[in-house]
Amino acid sequence: MTDQSLGADAEVRLCAVRRIEPEDVHGAAVLHRIAFPDYFLSHMGQGFVERFYSEFIDRSGNYGYVAIYDEEVVGSVIGTLDYKRCFEHFYRHQFPTLALTFAGRFIVDPYIRQHLASRMAHVRQALRSIADHGQREVGPEELPADEQAQAHLLSICVDSDERGSGLSGQLVDRYCEELWHDGIEWVGLSVRPENARAIAFYERTGWQRTGSSAETVQYTRSTRPKSVEGRSL
Repeated sequence: MTDQSLGADAEVRLCAVRRIEPEDVHGAAVLHRIAFPDYFLSHMGQGFVERFYSEFIDRSGNYGYVAIYDEEVVGSVIGTLDYKRCFEHFYRHQFPTLALTFAGRFIVDPYIRQHLASRMAHVRQALRSIADHGQREVGPEELPADEQAQAHLLSICVDSDERGSGLSGQLVDRYCEELWHDGIEWVGLSVRPENARAIAFYERTGWQRTGSSAETVQYTRSTRPKSVEGRSL
């Protein structure tokens, strides 16, 4: 899902970057739908996207940050320590509303109908989440060692007025700083191969390509802050 809105000569504005709060969800969802107009999640509608972003408000293992300028959300980054559990929780707790929303969008939006086959894995995951309703939720400190090793960055987006301002890097740095503080040393992401602007940003800012396919390109980077990297060991 990850993407960037980048450009060359934006005016640098002072934005406050902080954890996402309930009052930020609407603005973050609007921004997401503008930044990702051809993504399945955006086509599910504003309410659906708002419910998804609410998953990143003060939930163990999930991380969400927004950039605020003049009381408006102009950037956001979200990520999780456990991709599978993040989506299972979302589907399990929102299933009735999501099912009704999906049925309505399937009728009115040709994009949903055309891309349903590519989302069948998510449909199966949603159904499994209902079947596993009694499963105990765990925090990041309880995850197996291999799951602790790497977080997953799900989405970055910035307002078009912030392109080229450095805000994308600022959001990623804040996210990585929090991961490092929580003992998570590596973070990964995936991006569509046709998204040349996002790929250029990742490769320019220290992400290392770890794999690729016809659908996605995978990257990983250390969460170690620059202030720590500069210290002699």
